Amino acid sequence: MPIPLESACIKAGVLPACYENSVIEVEIQGQTALSCFSLNDNGTVTCPMGNILTKKKVRGKSTIYGSKEACRQCPNRCTDSRKPKEVSFGPETKYVPVRMYGHIKHKLNSIPAEIPINPFNHTLDRKDYAAAAKVVLRIKKDTSKMKERMCLSEHPFGTVKWYHGAHYLLCKGKEKATAEIGLSFLAYNIKRAINIIGTKKLIEAMQG
Repeated sequence: MPIPLESACIKAGVLPACYENSVIEVEIQGQTALSCFSLNDNGTVTCPMGNILTKKKVRGKSTIYGSKEACRQCPNRCTDSRKPKEVSFGPETKYVPVRMYGHIKHKLNSIPAEIPINPFNHTLDRKDYAAAAKVVLRIKKDTSKMKERMCLSEHPFGTVKWYHGAHYLLCKGKEKATAEIGLSFLAYNIKRAINIIGTKKLIEAMQG
């Protein structure tokens, strides 16, 4: 099956003409700067971007650290995986070197000069490993539109939630959840119409 032209352009790092002058931008990120994960005295780990990772599990003699929230907000990834980064520290490990993706705009966690880089516990110096470039799609933040969207959508949802007790949904699935929230809005709109024009006029309008 042939690949659509738009998908081929994006995978090549080229923004299709239909997205020009829009809020969408595309970038190919390769591995660039060298940084590291460092173990802190309080049992946490500082990632290359300065975020704090916490202990997740123990595997043998090694301790695994990670943080979904830190990876979710990170502008520069240190892995080509879509999953949050997890880093393993052995009993004697204090620093784990890693290469970052993309153009670094923040100060990175630096590797101490006296720490040797071990080619056997990561992929920095492996000759049989070539890291794939990452294609990143971004939607530029439009603060004015975001504030306008919040004013238009957040208030009605908040009103319906407190008016009709719709603090959470009972149904699962997109179609069922849409139907449930639609009934809540329908009940709210009918009640609002009664308060504005009265029951008699509302029935007359419904009867045509």
